[in-house]
Amino acid sequence: MAGGSKGNRLHWRWSNKGAAQELIKSFEKEFVLNGNQSYSFRLDAEIYADALIEFITFNETVTWHLVLKYILVAGASLRAQNKHIDPEELLKKAQELYRTECAETTKYYVVFPILPLIGLSLINTRINGANLRFYHKCPSKYKFARKNLLSRYHNKLDEDVDSTLEYHWCVVSVCSHNPETAFNDAYSAINVYRGLHEVSVLKQFSVRGGRGTAVDYERPTVLPLGRYYSTHLSTGRLASTLVWCQENYKTPSTKPGRCHESLNLLIKKHLKLYKKSKFSEHLSKTLNALMDSVDIATPEYRYLKLHTAIEIMVGSDKSETINKRLSFPPLSSHYNEKLILALRGSRNKLVHAGVSSEIANNDINVKIYLLTMLASHYIGFMLANHYGYQTLDGFLNFTSMRYDSKLVDRQMQDLKNLKAING
Repeated sequence: MAGGSKGNRLHWRWSNKGAAQELIKSFEKEFVLNGNQSYSFRLDAEIYADALIEFITFNETVTWHLVLKYILVAGASLRAQNKHIDPEELLKKAQELYRTECAETTKYYVVFPILPLIGLSLINTRINGANLRFYHKCPSKYKFARKNLLSRYHNKLDEDVDSTLEYHWCVVSVCSHNPETAFNDAYSAINVYRGLHEVSVLKQFSVRGGRGTAVDYERPTVLPLGRYYSTHLSTGRLASTLVWCQENYKTPSTKPGRCHESLNLLIKKHLKLYKKSKFSEHLSKTLNALMDSVDIATPEYRYLKLHTAIEIMVGSDKSETINKRLSFPPLSSHYNEKLILALRGSRNKLVHAGVSSEIANNDINVKIYLLTMLASHYIGFMLANHYGYQTLDGFLNFTSMRYDSKLVDRQMQDLKNLKAING
């Protein structure tokens, strides 16, 4: 489970101890001796603590603000012993404090409004240790507390009072040590679920107008969420007075599209493959990054986020590696490396040159369509894992390979010769 609940398995280490030591020299100067021989810290200590976290490798998901908190507390504790701060002692102390707080867990219930395609079967399931349950109406024990919470922040409760949006509801239950981590785990789980739907849907587009008219490549999200989410205890009472909100919210269509029964069958297959996959942790990160891009309203920003998702998916930010893996022969028989190189080039223009006005809405939607399709093919290929790779590196390296018949024949002959030599 995320957040450090596996106390005896929690292990942190420095990824760059030399850089950490240099930062700690400045970090320890930010602690001030109080009259009672304890230490407090100046504001800049938080800046150095935040930078130090970048040099820590965690063996599981952690709650960032708690790590920051205990790096500071551990630093103050070591300074109170009249010690210079040793990197290993700092890490050990912070880890012990974090483990103590994360030892006890509570079951939380996170409520999400969701708008499925007509005819789409919403399957109760378990993903990454979280239980997802779907309802046609918001369960009554959460509804009143949720409505009161939202009314503190908004005069109009979009998803609760707008009868034109026929929301279903997903309640994700997770065990965690605080509501914030519970929400993060629940949001990750529902994004994996949504991401598998996004990958499963057939990438279709409609042509509007007659001859010579541009094709409309934009299509709705398969499982859009409502805008506001709340976290509850088992009784239905609020676990937190925080409202989680999608900042880059896209208002869903009031008339969601339809899906064919074959899509429901494919989604069931993908859910089953995900749960059995050797690469489920990597797929979880990939699907979350994919949905982060899909949920963004601004096309240019969505396009950039989609490139980030692809970098996570193929395990590299190097253009050459991305091009090879995305254009792996079984995945892109219609598209070659040059096309993917062109997509990468338009991404670089947006990032480095800020060129967006030259890219018309339809042009950017073409690019988004192509990248989403290529990402979906790659994720589907990874889910299937037809050749039984046991490690992620093995799979990724395989998709970097290129077929050269002469080279393969030569290698096969070399192997035969080697076998002959060894009897």
